[in-house]
Amino acid sequence: MTRFGLFASLAALLVCTSFSKTPAQQNAEKQTCANRSPTTVAANGYLPAYELGAYYVDLGEKEQTFRWLNTAYKERNYDLLALRTDFRLDPLRSDPRFSELVRRIGLP
Repeated sequence: MTRFGLFASLAALLVCTSFSKTPAQQNAEKQTCANRSPTTVAANGYLPAYELGAYYVDLGEKEQTFRWLNTAYKERNYDLLALRTDFRLDPLRSDPRFSELVRRIGLP
């Protein structure tokens, strides 16, 4: 997959919610995008598991987030090096699973 294809897949996930009028509409649109995103990405190319995990944080779905972050760990995704500094993951920092993931990766 080309770099452009990867960024196009990411953009499709992000643009999906950018023009909502109310928080309820925005959450509904995010959920719709998240539900179809693995199918869309599979058809258009690869989207790193880390990015899908970061997307699910915004939906407030911790189970899905940790599922994708653990998949990223199994895939040895280099994006995990930003785990401690990625602001998108701030809502997870108090969860013991986050601390365990940081420990498994070996980050200070």
